[in-house]
Amino acid sequence: MDVRDLSQDNVPLDKSDNRRWCEYAVLMGLGLLVFGTNLGATRLWDVDEAIFSQAAVEMMQRGDLVTPFYNGQLFTHKPPFMYWCQIAAFHIFGRTEFAARFFSAIFGIGTLLVTYELGRLLFNSRTGLWAGLVLGSCINFAVIARAATPDAYLTFFCTLAMLVLVRGTRSRSVLCRSTGNAADAGRPSPEPFDNHPLVPWQPELPPSWLAYGIAYGLMAVATLIKGPVGIVIPMAVWGMFLLIEQLAAERSKRQLEPVEPRRESPLATTHFQNVVQSLCWFLRLFWPPYFLLTVWRMRPITALAVLLLMAGPWYLAVGLRTDGDFLREFFLVHNFGRAALPMESHRGPFFYYLIAICIGTFPWCVLIWPAMVHTARAIRAGDPARAGYLLITCWTCVWIGAFSLVATKLANYVIPAYPAIALGCAAAVDAWLRRDASLPYLAPLRRAWVSIALVGLGILIAVPILTRILFDGEISPALIGLVPLVGATIGWRYSEAGNIEHAVTALAITGVVFCVGLLGFAVLPVDAHKTTHLFAAEIQRNSIGNAHVATYKYSPPSLLFYSQIPFERLRSRDAVAVYFRDHPKHAFLVTTERAFGELTGYLPADMAVVRKERLFLKQENVVLLTRKTRMLH
Repeated sequence: MDVRDLSQDNVPLDKSDNRRWCEYAVLMGLGLLVFGTNLGATRLWDVDEAIFSQAAVEMMQRGDLVTPFYNGQLFTHKPPFMYWCQIAAFHIFGRTEFAARFFSAIFGIGTLLVTYELGRLLFNSRTGLWAGLVLGSCINFAVIARAATPDAYLTFFCTLAMLVLVRGTRSRSVLCRSTGNAADAGRPSPEPFDNHPLVPWQPELPPSWLAYGIAYGLMAVATLIKGPVGIVIPMAVWGMFLLIEQLAAERSKRQLEPVEPRRESPLATTHFQNVVQSLCWFLRLFWPPYFLLTVWRMRPITALAVLLLMAGPWYLAVGLRTDGDFLREFFLVHNFGRAALPMESHRGPFFYYLIAICIGTFPWCVLIWPAMVHTARAIRAGDPARAGYLLITCWTCVWIGAFSLVATKLANYVIPAYPAIALGCAAAVDAWLRRDASLPYLAPLRRAWVSIALVGLGILIAVPILTRILFDGEISPALIGLVPLVGATIGWRYSEAGNIEHAVTALAITGVVFCVGLLGFAVLPVDAHKTTHLFAAEIQRNSIGNAHVATYKYSPPSLLFYSQIPFERLRSRDAVAVYFRDHPKHAFLVTTERAFGELTGYLPADMAVVRKERLFLKQENVVLLTRKTRMLH
C-alpha cells in the first residue's frame, strides 16, 4: 500500500467533511487577516490603483457600463469586469479606498480556497491546506489581493478554470474505476462522489463537454478582465499537460508490448541514447498531426462558442460604440504592442521573472528549489500523484515562459502562476511531514533560515537609510525586519531539534505576520507622506463654481480621483500660456518646482504658489499654482 493511502483523506465521510470545513475556515480567516487588515487605511497608489478606480468612477457617473473612460477620454487599457465589481462596491461602501480594493480581497480569498481544492484533488487534503497557507502568505500575492488592480480577479478565474478541468477529469476517472467499465463513465454514480476514497489525481478520460464548457466560460470572464491572455494561457497550460500526458501514456503502452532483443551499436551509449530519445520526444510532442489532434480533443469549437456567447457581446458593443477605436487600441497597443516592445519603461532580461518570483514569493521562495527537486523526482519515478506534479509544472512553465518572451515585463504578469508554485511548495512540505527519505529537510531549512534572517537584517539596515532620505527620518517601517529575524531564529531551533512540523509552522507564521505587518501597518507611516490628496483638497477649497485644472510634466491619476475635477495635460510652455489666457478665472496648474522654473515668462504676472509639498518617494517638490486675484482667504 502506498503511503498516501494512510493519509488523512481516508477517514469516515462525516469526519472528512468536518475537517474540510475547518480547513476552509482556516484559509478564510487567513485571507481576512492578510488581505483585510487596514485594507482601506492607505490612499490609492499611483499609477494603477488610482487610474483603474477613477475609470470605474467615471463609468458609474456616466451610467455607461460598456465604454471605459478616464479623465473624460476613452480608456482602452483593460476590459470592464473589474470596473463593474468596483462600481458595485462603490454603491455599497461609497467611493472609498476600501471599496476600490474590496473585490480584490474577495477574489484573493477565493483563490486560496480554489488552490486548496486543487491540492486536495491532485495530492491530498494536507497538501491543499498548505498550498492555501503558502499562497496567502506570499508577499506579492498579498499585495495584489489588497490592490485595486485586475490581477487578483484574473488569478481567481484562471485557477478556478483549472479546478473545473481537474475535477471534470477526476470524477469521470473515479467513476470509471468504481464501475469497472469505461462505457459507464458518463452515467450517474450510485453513490455521491465524495463517498469514494480520495486518491491522487490519475486522469484516464478527458473532461466532459460540460466541464470544458464551464472552464471555457470562466476563461471567457477572464478575457473581460485582461483580454486574450485570460483564455490563451490557461488553454496553453492544459494543452501542454495533455500533450505530455498522452505521449507518456503511449510510451508506457509500448513498453508493455513484447519486443525482439537486438544488438546495440557501439555508438549507442547511455548518454547518446538519452539525447536521441529526448530529441525524438520533443519533436513528437509538437509534431503537427499529434499537436492538432490534442488541440481538437480540447474542444476548440466549444471554446470559441462559449467565448463568443459570454464575452463577445461586450466586445461587439464597445466596438460599435467607439467605431472600433477601443478594439484597435486595446488589441494592437495594449496586447500585441506590449508583447513586441517594452512600454512605459517596463523592460527586463529574459530571466526577469525568475528574480521577480524569488522576491514575490518571500518567505516561501526558500522552498522553491526543494519543491522543484521533489517535483522532478516524482514525475520521473512515476509517483501516484505524477499527473498532479506534471500539471503544476506545465502551469508554472507556460505562464513564466510565455511572459518571458514578452518585451514588456511586470512582476504581476505571472501572478496567475503563483497557485501552481504554492502547490509545488506544499507538496514538498507534505513530503517532509511524511518523512520522505528522498527529500531531506535539514539542509534546505538551514539555508532557508539563513536567507530569511539576512532579509530581516537587510530591512533593519536599509529601510532607516531610505526613509531618512525620502521621509526625513521615519524609521518605524524598519521594525518589520524583526519578524523575519525572530521567525528564522525560532524555525532554526525547531529544525535542528528534528521537529519538522513546528519548523514549517514557524515558517508559515513568519510569512503571515510579515505580510500583515508590512502591508497592514508598516505602510501607514509611508502613506502619510503622500500629498496628491492635499492638492485636490486645496483646489476644491480655493475654487468657486467650475474650476479648471491642468498639469505640466506631472500628472498623478490620484489627483483626479480625489478632486473629481478633470484635468488637462499640457505638453509645452506655450500650451501653459494659452491655458491661463483661455481660463482667467479659477484656473489651477499642478507641476514640479523644477518645471515651474522653466515657465518664467509664460505665466501671468499675478501667479502665486498655493501649496508646495514634497513629491512622494522623490527628492523634489510639487507646486500648485493659481492667480493671486482668484485666491480665497
